[in-house]
Amino acid sequence: MNKASEVIYIERMLKFEGNNVAVIFGTNQNGNLIRATLSSNSNYIPNPGDTCLINGQWVNHVKYGKQFSANDIQLQSIRNNSALRHFLLYNHNFRGIGFGKAKIDDLLCEFGNKLPKLADNNDIDTLKKAKKLSTNVLVKFLSAWQGASAHCETTLYLNQYGINAKTSNLIMKIWPTNTVATLKSNPYLLIELCNWNIIDHVAQTIGFSRNDPLRLCALARSSVYKSLDNYGHTLVPHNDLLNLIKMGKKLGNTAIQLAHDQNYITGSESKGWQSYSIKKMEDFVRSEIYQTLTTINHAGYTLVDGTYASESLIHLYIDRYVDEKRISTSGFLLTLEQRQAVINACIEQISIINGGAGTGKTTILECINYVISKFYGVIHQLAISGRAAQCIRESTDKLANTFTTFFNRLKSHDTDLHLSKNPLIIIDESSMVDLSQAFTLLRYLKTYNYRLLLVGDTRQLPPIGFGLFFSVLINSKSIPKTTLKQIHRLRDESGIPTISDQIINNIPPKLPEFSNQTSGVSFIQCTEDILIKQLNTAIDTLTLLGEVQILAMKSKTVKSINNHMQTKYTIGNGGYGKKEHFGFGKTFNIDDPIIHTVNDYGRCLWNGSLGYVSNIKRSDSEITITCNFDGIDYDFLPHELENLELAWAIAVHKSQGSSFERVIIPIFPHKPMDNAMIYTALTRARKQVIFIGDLRSFQNAISRPSNSELRNVGLTID
Repeated sequence: MNKASEVIYIERMLKFEGNNVAVIFGTNQNGNLIRATLSSNSNYIPNPGDTCLINGQWVNHVKYGKQFSANDIQLQSIRNNSALRHFLLYNHNFRGIGFGKAKIDDLLCEFGNKLPKLADNNDIDTLKKAKKLSTNVLVKFLSAWQGASAHCETTLYLNQYGINAKTSNLIMKIWPTNTVATLKSNPYLLIELCNWNIIDHVAQTIGFSRNDPLRLCALARSSVYKSLDNYGHTLVPHNDLLNLIKMGKKLGNTAIQLAHDQNYITGSESKGWQSYSIKKMEDFVRSEIYQTLTTINHAGYTLVDGTYASESLIHLYIDRYVDEKRISTSGFLLTLEQRQAVINACIEQISIINGGAGTGKTTILECINYVISKFYGVIHQLAISGRAAQCIRESTDKLANTFTTFFNRLKSHDTDLHLSKNPLIIIDESSMVDLSQAFTLLRYLKTYNYRLLLVGDTRQLPPIGFGLFFSVLINSKSIPKTTLKQIHRLRDESGIPTISDQIINNIPPKLPEFSNQTSGVSFIQCTEDILIKQLNTAIDTLTLLGEVQILAMKSKTVKSINNHMQTKYTIGNGGYGKKEHFGFGKTFNIDDPIIHTVNDYGRCLWNGSLGYVSNIKRSDSEITITCNFDGIDYDFLPHELENLELAWAIAVHKSQGSSFERVIIPIFPHKPMDNAMIYTALTRARKQVIFIGDLRSFQNAISRPSNSELRNVGLTID
């Protein structure tokens, strides 16, 4: 489809909350009416009165006819007559001040392109030459102009340096007056809001020297933030920080001292350096953990809803759980370590369950829910992702919330939480919890008595965000922990438990070549350029055996595989190309596997929910895509498809908390790939795994310490 560009004078806009689509209406330079759509996640969402350059393509909508599908939008200057007149007519700041078309035209006729400068200078005496405007109207006009034009000009100023409108709006909230002048005096004020290269480019353009103290101070701060954002470190050793600053030892030390003197960073040459705010977060988490650990509790008892229960009674209810479970599962029993995990959860203020895939963590959670319910106790089960929360709900048949949902309930003072009843807070997949999430949770719970149970696997992927929580607490001598070693879920003949143990111990396993095996772990060696060919070989064999999921390390690989698999298997099955209508570049066909990428509480679909396209229905006015998740059909309109992605292949981190019969894992050089990522991908399979790719990269990644082991943090719990 041919690309096109249009300058559009925006008259009105509709933003559909939750649908991620904005529709804008206006005229082009020829006076023709234009209806245009763009993602509400666009870098700039225009306002009535704006003049914008939009890039995209013309499309035919089934209901609205010809419209412009915009994939890029850029605000234009208002300092020419046509754009200025439109700005004064439609910008909301000029409404309700007695400032209509006739008065606008009178001003422009009298002053033309000089009007903006006169208004900037608040030159009311000169503006009085416009005969149709009273002094009262001019005063109101100048007041409105200061805010409206400043917003436009600041956005334009920042846009020229690549700072998007969303960030621009935040900047104008922080510095609502004289924004441009303030930033010109010190562009490094933007250090926490913008990329360092952008800020430094702005400063260099203005004339700041490389050795300017403002720059050196900001450079030290930026280097600490870079270590935080790129690697998850909350603590940077002194020499590492000097290497990040890249100004030599003398100037590097000067930069660090300047940032330290102004309380932007804290630490020392021997201990390392931290952002002051991050240090505060870690200090708070440490303090809250110690406070919870030392909360008075009766030894050997658990306080549940105001009653005390002996440990012997807890054992009795565990036995009853086992007996009831044996009715449906012949030979069922709990190991000693599983029983101890249940006891710890009931009697300890904080406890930990650490275990790999198939070690029975879910069974323990089910038993804990059973026992606590006998005492009429309160349990809140939490997980970071919607998919993980869904898995807990399904396995325990009890409510589970994402962190976001739980935080919202806490903010709204939801009385159904019963926080006054010493609840047990269970966090599943705890290895995914970063410092910020732990800080937020503990801050909300600070005024309550509660018990905390962390459930996870230290060998899985570290948090996507910065810092560590689970890994720190599991190394504490003060916190009771149960490490589960016995495999229950994975059959020994699959070879997966043995291979996972080798990976955990940094021992590259010797894997057989794939030759149409129907179980076990094998390897297909190939270069990246023939991945698709080798993938076809494996897929053609495994799809005859049942469920297969491809787990990839790189987003580029995920996209490439999805495009190929869709072309091979589902093109022609009622295909609908969303890009033809909305420019989001997505195509879905009947039978395509899909993944939901956000939490949709209305539909009870979560970030990570997996399903498939079951139907595509067309009418004269609308297209409906029906998707099946867990046996339930949900209808999606085209503008809602932004929250769906193809799922022939998914990213490894999206698979945490899920399991599949068979898994195929492409392996190629990729900096984030480590033994934790390979271990996580491997242990998603119940029966068979095929690695495809570069054997040396596979071996090297397993041999090295995991990225979480290399993550430097200041948080410690003795």
